[in-house]
Amino acid sequence: QLISGLPFCDYMAQELLNPLGMVNSTFDKHKVLENGNFAVGQIDNHEVPFTPIPMIPAGALFSSVTDMTRFLSFQISRGELAKKQILGTKFIEQMREPQFGETTADYYGLGVAVNWTPRVQAVVCQHGGGGYGYLAAQAWIPEHNIGLALLTNQGDPEVYALSLGIMARMIRAKYGTIPRKTEKSDKPEWEEY
Repeated sequence: QLISGLPFCDYMAQELLNPLGMVNSTFDKHKVLENGNFAVGQIDNHEVPFTPIPMIPAGALFSSVTDMTRFLSFQISRGELAKKQILGTKFIEQMREPQFGETTADYYGLGVAVNWTPRVQAVVCQHGGGGYGYLAAQAWIPEHNIGLALLTNQGDPEVYALSLGIMARMIRAKYGTIPRKTEKSDKPEWEEY
């Protein structure tokens, strides 16, 4: 904010959300309330009053599935959308690099978890979110050029496992089977959905 002179919400809209065409996405809770077009969170089948997520910029993006698919396309195409380079490829690659000196197959990049996932025999990049009756999972597999976004207004913690199950089916649809790799992991595979 000091460098750009803009509040974080405005900067993100100007530099990322608008160039990506994410017209139904914002970090600004006031815009969400003014618009009124948002899902109502649910916990144990009870509505949760609108409660802003207080962790900007670590979270608190209000979005739609359509907008999140634009973000996924931007990630999969390494910073490009509609044949326009929005962010340099080197910055997309930096997001996927270990940031804390990890030497394992599972680590955290810049705003993205990167995991070798036996279930899909590939590296999965993902970032989830949730709170106050909402859960979200966005995940993509750069090697296979696939990704998905799941947004729910239920507090079901299985949303990431569900996304892996769907991506496994996407890989099978694309290749007929899940290509096997030689990498090993000591982590158990997720249950099938």
